[in-house]
Amino acid sequence: MRKMPFFKKNTKIFISPYQLKFKDKKKNPSVLEGVLMAFDFDSKLKGYADFLPWTSYGEKSLDQQLDDITQGIESNRFQMTKKNAWLDAVARFKKQNLFYGLKMPPSHFLIENLFSFSEQKDILRGGYKYVKVKLSPLDLDQQIKKLKKIVGELPKTIKYRLDLYHQKWSLWKEPLHFMKTQIDFIEDPFLDIQKIKEEDCSFFAEDWVFNSRCKIRIVKPTRDCLDGVTKELAFSRWKRIVFTHSFDHPLGQATSAYWAAKFYQIHPSFFETSALKCFAFEENNFYFHNSKNPFLEIPKGFGFGFDKCLQAENWKRLV
Repeated sequence: MRKMPFFKKNTKIFISPYQLKFKDKKKNPSVLEGVLMAFDFDSKLKGYADFLPWTSYGEKSLDQQLDDITQGIESNRFQMTKKNAWLDAVARFKKQNLFYGLKMPPSHFLIENLFSFSEQKDILRGGYKYVKVKLSPLDLDQQIKKLKKIVGELPKTIKYRLDLYHQKWSLWKEPLHFMKTQIDFIEDPFLDIQKIKEEDCSFFAEDWVFNSRCKIRIVKPTRDCLDGVTKELAFSRWKRIVFTHSFDHPLGQATSAYWAAKFYQIHPSFFETSALKCFAFEENNFYFHNSKNPFLEIPKGFGFGFDKCLQAENWKRLV
């Protein structure tokens, strides 16, 4: 974090705290706590954005960051939140929906808990072409057995994105050989990265942890500044750019979807199936994923949408 020139004197910030409760209580017993933010830039410009820090990846806690904001100290995530709120405010002033005219990328299907998953029919019914699987460091043999069952029951045209959560690739490479031709990429296999053969690196994806040997970049727009990603393209190693939500509030998910579509509009050669739909949480008033297919429904309203829901929030002054 760094000290930044703060807002104009007439800018006000209001917050509305929320909790996101996971459906799968065994795998995710805790809740995520964040705030919706309303920025009153002036009498005509008022915009909204999501603010959900991830302390498990080194960010300051929500309370610490809110206190920093009152002192004029801005984290990277807060700068993104402020930028999103400004875009939202301008669009609301013009009575425009920010998604108008954008081509939304489809989403992959996420298997968050491989041990309890049994909904292969949902993948078939939805017409998904990509499936992401989060792999646990526990019970490798049981996970391989379950993967073989799932892969065997689904069309061979489906591609799989495997998230190793920083586990050793050497432990998984041979057991996963049965589905080698169907692996789209491997996310975060970094513990023994220097020992990995160069030919394997072509399908490694970098998310939270930097590594210069990866060719695929995972971008989370509520965390990553796209200006920096765009600047890297001219001389970058990136062959592919894949956008994902960060288990955000629905308003944050909508924001991530907007930036994904905007980026691919400017850089169409990078267009990818992404991860813009999140079914991990219990539904709340903002929930907008009504269909079970890969395609995102556009939130209704001006700006990023959710007009009535945002107006109904209990806002409290922060700054």
